Amino acid sequence: MDDNAKGARKKLLIAGYYGFGNTGDEVILSSILQNFSTKLDHPEINIVSGDVEKTQQLHGIEGINWKDIEGIIEQISNCDVVIIGGGGIFHDYWGVDSSSVLTSRHIGLSFYMTINLLAEMLNKPVILYSIGIGPLLTETGKSFTTAILENASLIFVRDENSFQEAINLGIEKERIHLSVDPAFSFLGFMNSERALGFPQELIKKLGISEPQKPILGVAIRNWDVNIDQESWEIEVAKAIDKFHDLHGGTTVFIPFQETEGELLDDKKASEKIQAKLKSKEDSIIFCDLKLKEKIHLLSSTDLILGMRLHSLILATSVYIPFVGIIYDPKLKTIFDNTGLNEYSFDLKALNADDLVSLLDKVYREREILRKDLKQISIKNQAITFKTNEFIANWVHDYKKNDFEPLSKSDEILKSSILELIRSLDEKTKEISSLK
Repeated sequence: MDDNAKGARKKLLIAGYYGFGNTGDEVILSSILQNFSTKLDHPEINIVSGDVEKTQQLHGIEGINWKDIEGIIEQISNCDVVIIGGGGIFHDYWGVDSSSVLTSRHIGLSFYMTINLLAEMLNKPVILYSIGIGPLLTETGKSFTTAILENASLIFVRDENSFQEAINLGIEKERIHLSVDPAFSFLGFMNSERALGFPQELIKKLGISEPQKPILGVAIRNWDVNIDQESWEIEVAKAIDKFHDLHGGTTVFIPFQETEGELLDDKKASEKIQAKLKSKEDSIIFCDLKLKEKIHLLSSTDLILGMRLHSLILATSVYIPFVGIIYDPKLKTIFDNTGLNEYSFDLKALNADDLVSLLDKVYREREILRKDLKQISIKNQAITFKTNEFIANWVHDYKKNDFEPLSKSDEILKSSILELIRSLDEKTKEISSLK
C-alpha cells in the first residue's frame, strides 16, 4: 500500500484465541496488530480476550472479555470490520456445545459462531485471517465452520490442509486465499537477528549460571487424546537423557502456554518430563517470561524439540534447527511448508532410540540446516507481508455502504433478537451465580 492509500480511520474488532496465555497465539496477534498499525491510518482496534488486563499489558490494546455478550454486541455495532483469526481455531477435538452459542458459556467453535452471527445480524463484514481448519470430527463442527466460511467476506487459510478442508465443506476454491501462519512475519516486524549467546537479562533476572552448551530447547505440552501420555513422556525423557549422554550441555524447557487446566499447562507438562530425567540437574524450566524474553531464549538454543507448532515456526524464523513431535495434523503443516518432513515424529510411533538418533543428526547438521531455514524464513515472511498488504488494502477500501442495508422488517427482527440475547445472557449469569 502506498503512503497516500491510508485514508480514513478504521475501527476493527479482532477475535481469536487471545488472552489465554498461549505464546503462539499472542505472537499471531502481535503480527496482525503490527500489520494494521503500519498499513492503516491510526486504526482503532479492540480485542476479544480471555484476560483483558494481560492483553492490555502485552499489546497496549483495549480488550473486551470474551464472556461479555453485551460488550461484544456493542463493539461489533461500533466497528467497521470483524476479524476472526488467525491460528488453528476451527477444530472440534472436544466437541461443540451448540446450546452455548450467543451466551457467555460459548467456547471453541461456539464462541466463533457467536462472533459470526452477531456480525451478520449487525451487518458487519467478517475477515478470516490466516486460519487453520481441522480436524472437524463432528457434524456440528463441520456445520458451524461451513456457516462461518460462507458468511466471510474474505477467507485466508494458513496451509494446504485447511485449504482442502474448506473445499471439502463446499466453499468455492476461488474464494479461498492460501497463505501461511501470521507468526512468520513476527520477527520481520521486530527486525530481529538471531541472538548471540544466552540472554544475559535472564541470567540476572533468575539468578542462575549461564547454561552449558549445547542447549536443547524443549517446548512440550500435555496430550492424552487417543494415547497414553505417561508412555510417550517416558520415551521423550529417555531421548533427552541419551542426547545429554552424547553431547552434554543443558536442557531448557520453554512452556508455550501457562494457564489453568492440566491439558493447557505446559509448565506442568515440562515438570513431568523433567522429573523423569536422569540429567535433571542439567535442565531448567523457564516460566513467566515476557514474550520477547521467550523469543530471545528460544533463539539462543542450538536445537529445538517441539510439540508446540509456534515453537517450530519461531525456530524457523531465527534459523534454529528442530525436531517436531506431531500430535495434531496442524504440526505436519510446518514440515510440508519447509520440506523437512524427515525431522518429524508421529507421537503415536515415538520411541527414545529413534528420537535421539534424529536429535543427534539435526545437531550435527545444524549449520547446513540453518542456511536452509534462513531461505524458508525469507520466503514465508514474503508471503505473510503479501497477505497483510492484501487484507489491509481490503479493510482500507471497505465502505459501510458496500453492504446492502437491512429492510425495515429485518431491522425490527435484529433488534428483537439482540434483546433476547441480552435477556438470555442475564438469565445465564443469574443461574451461574446461584451455583
